[in-house]
Amino acid sequence: MCQVDRSKAPEIKDFTLFKPQKPEAIVLDNGIPIKIFKNPQLDLLHFTIKIKAGSLYESKKNASVFCYLLLKESSKQHSSSEVDEFLDYYGVNYTASLSIEYASINLVIPKQNFAKVIPYIFDFLAHPVFKEQNIEIMRKRKLTDLAHNRGKVSYCASPLMLHHIFGNSCKTGKILDENDINSITAEDLYEHHRKTFCAENIRIFAAGNIDEEKCGLLSNLFETIPHGIALPIVSSNLMAIPSSEPILDIHQECLQSSFYICRKSLGYKESNRMDFNILSTILGGYFGSRLMSNLRETNGYTYGISCDSLYFEDSSVFYIESEVNVDVTRQAIDECFKEMERLCHEPVTTEELRLVQNYMAGQLLRKVDNSVSYMSQYSRWDD
Repeated sequence: MCQVDRSKAPEIKDFTLFKPQKPEAIVLDNGIPIKIFKNPQLDLLHFTIKIKAGSLYESKKNASVFCYLLLKESSKQHSSSEVDEFLDYYGVNYTASLSIEYASINLVIPKQNFAKVIPYIFDFLAHPVFKEQNIEIMRKRKLTDLAHNRGKVSYCASPLMLHHIFGNSCKTGKILDENDINSITAEDLYEHHRKTFCAENIRIFAAGNIDEEKCGLLSNLFETIPHGIALPIVSSNLMAIPSSEPILDIHQECLQSSFYICRKSLGYKESNRMDFNILSTILGGYFGSRLMSNLRETNGYTYGISCDSLYFEDSSVFYIESEVNVDVTRQAIDECFKEMERLCHEPVTTEELRLVQNYMAGQLLRKVDNSVSYMSQYSRWDD
């Protein structure tokens, strides 16, 4: 047996070049693509059904949230509690999530129960019956959440940023109010489901010990989804030009301020996007970043600060976000601009660049180090 001397740090080695194996690709008769990440050792089958159905495609504010979060409650033949009992009995983990562009249905199903479970789930995904009782329950929950969240500056800052990026060009830019929640009807949900849940707007990703029989069953079900209209890609034309002046939402008696600094930036497919990604990581993309060193370690303004990019087809929104003590809000924002200015004029040292490159490579390895995490990361690349 090899003895490890744990009193000495292991030798640091460079990453070697490798390419993850591409998933098996199937295209159904109606055009829905399925990407399969086969792993014979994984008997828990993982699925992500990604639908272009987020707030960018709403005709009514919050329709996507109500529609896709209520699907599990909308079986024609079974009540919400009966659906929960069925999924629990067969060991299924079902979650739904919404982003600006996408609704995602995530499933974890034991291999031996797949044939029993997937038709049951498909029925309420494809043929929901939105029940007034369930809509009212969600309406009350969302009204309560809204009232509570309005007192949290971290909640208020994000929709304010989106409002000044998108303006009134789409529902993403509208700041949610009580009328938006109160006015949602079952017909709004049917309309949003009909518009978005069609073959042109759906992709499926699957990981695990998936054989031909399971592929066939999955294909037979999802090939019945009708054709519709492919929703457009998100264009930079949707985005307004954010004001150069500070946009303030004043909350009296708050101990902390939440701020975003943002601007329109590079598209995902632009040739220098990866260079910019490395640069933004140096600025605020990891715990040892310049913004963290400045605002947290040197000045003690915040517990954490970060920057990232929200990517669309031909553009993105680059943003810095943090929460700081109210009395140092102006100073914290000034320090962010100082760090961006420093990047413009002082070359990054070889040592700092090497550190960040190794960090990013390590993060990427973690995102593809098993079938499920690779599937999750690949689905974002596929976007």
